[in-house]
Amino acid sequence: MNILSALVFFPIAGALLIAIWPCAERTSWRMALIASAGEFLLSLKMALLFDPNSGLMQMVEQSEWIPTFGITYLLGVDGVSLGLVVLTGALTPIVVLSAWGSIQKQIRAYLAGMLLLEGAMVGSFLALDLVLFFLFWELMLIPMAILIGVWGGPRRIYSAIKFFLYTAFGSALMLVSILSLAYLHMESRNLLTFNFLILKDLILPPHVSLYLFLGFALAFAALRRPHHRIFFVTLGLILAIALHTLFNMLIMGAGDSSALMAFFLVWSLAVVLFATLEILKYFEYRTLPPNTC
Repeated sequence: MNILSALVFFPIAGALLIAIWPCAERTSWRMALIASAGEFLLSLKMALLFDPNSGLMQMVEQSEWIPTFGITYLLGVDGVSLGLVVLTGALTPIVVLSAWGSIQKQIRAYLAGMLLLEGAMVGSFLALDLVLFFLFWELMLIPMAILIGVWGGPRRIYSAIKFFLYTAFGSALMLVSILSLAYLHMESRNLLTFNFLILKDLILPPHVSLYLFLGFALAFAALRRPHHRIFFVTLGLILAIALHTLFNMLIMGAGDSSALMAFFLVWSLAVVLFATLEILKYFEYRTLPPNTC
């Protein structure tokens, strides 16, 4: 297995092992810590293999997945996603250690959810096929909703339902943008593909680029004002995924238009800033009540 696929599926395999293997709670914590630390070491190995002098996607892994619909299993890393993957690998063991002793119920489910979330986030950073990215994005939202619904505090059920409704609406907009982009490429080049490396060369009218970009932007803007503390654990990484994706989309959509590029960039930053301020407005981190998970 290549390094990028290992980065994606190693924590997912750890999550499945913890979920299906009946073991003591202390053993589950150790397994989660070993899996998350191993993921961090894999990310460091990827960083050592990365060539900083190259401006191209590196360590690209590609194989046919659903060729009838132009869907491929395509992973790659650039300078931006490299740092975000290493950051994800570094933060997850800290999250596991900080939760050790504070999470008192359904520990195996919590640890499996955190590792599944890590694998899905890494996949979102590395995916270069838009359908594959969408699947990793949706896979990331599943453990998030479970974490909120089980360990999210007094209003956890309400928070989980609200999180699901917001993200379902946003995901629908994102899916429409992805399908529209593939359709426009097929109409223009007579080739159905979701390969971002190919789609980024498609020249679109400014108003079409704007609508497609807004589909992604509004999907990420749907992550707002949660009523739970667990969101703080992964808020920074989720917003990093949002900014990374929007940055790729604005490069693709703006083309040679500096004015459109500036607008997309301002909008991307505004989306992330809006989501952050909404959460900070609802919660004051320094006055969080004692842990009751």
